Amino acid sequence: MHMDNIQILGFKANIDSVGDTLSEIEGIKEEGEIIQLLNADAVASKNHIIHGVNQAFLAFERGENLAKDISVEIVLRCSA
Repeated sequence: MHMDNIQILGFKANIDSVGDTLSEIEGIKEEGEIIQLLNADAVASKNHIIHGVNQAFLAFERGENLAKDISVEIVLRCSA
């Protein structure tokens, strides 16, 4: 796993239905892409996200991941 291309986008929205939102994300996501939603109030900076994503990928490479899925590992690493 490599972090070849990372894009960080910010949006402001109210999520009425988590299920509907996740379904919509699955519908726009292309093969091999990871889309993860985070609460911007809990994000310190762009570097915070980059560091969390990097740590998630490194954890998988070392076999030290806590989650089975890289997208969940990203949330864990960004929230820690």
